[in-house]
Amino acid sequence: LKTFYCECECEEMSNLTTREFKRCVLEELSQVERWLTSKTRLATSEHVVKVFRVFRDAPAVRQSKGQRVDGRITGILMEFCDKGELTSYLWDAKKHNARAFDEQSGLFL
Repeated sequence: LKTFYCECECEEMSNLTTREFKRCVLEELSQVERWLTSKTRLATSEHVVKVFRVFRDAPAVRQSKGQRVDGRITGILMEFCDKGELTSYLWDAKKHNARAFDEQSGLFL
């Protein structure tokens, strides 16, 4: 499940205003919803992570310190993909710098 940062985290991590941040989230959700409804070869490719559902301000319940916490969630439910996103492969978290694919991996992608 890809979730979007809450407003307080956005303020710490970004130079976007809250309004711009919300607009970017809604734009990304709309793009994913359009992609979900398209019948293109890309949308049905076995080489692309499948999107199952888009959540917009959906009710969510979690446990925190043994207590039930009711909240809301905005996110995209996708099939499992090791390391999550392409950026996980392009950034070396241990060395804190960018890395590139070797030629064979690049050709595969």
